[in-house]
Amino acid sequence: MVLLLIVVAVWGIAFGGAPTLLQTALADTSGEHADVAQSIPITIFDLAVAGGGLIRGLVIDHLWTKLAA
Repeated sequence: MVLLLIVVAVWGIAFGGAPTLLQTALADTSGEHADVAQSIPITIFDLAVAGGGLIRGLVIDHLWTKLAA
């Protein structure tokens, strides 16, 4: 359990600032098109969440029909 907490803490320290750094890099790189560039990762994140929900729903439906039969 202690090892798990250490690994989670290290992961949080290593990747916790990644979203802020990515947004800053996008804003710096895109110049006057910063608004459009910053909306793209948000859209991709939302699509990933929706896709995960869809896949999870399909898997649960498939497993439920197998168990019910």
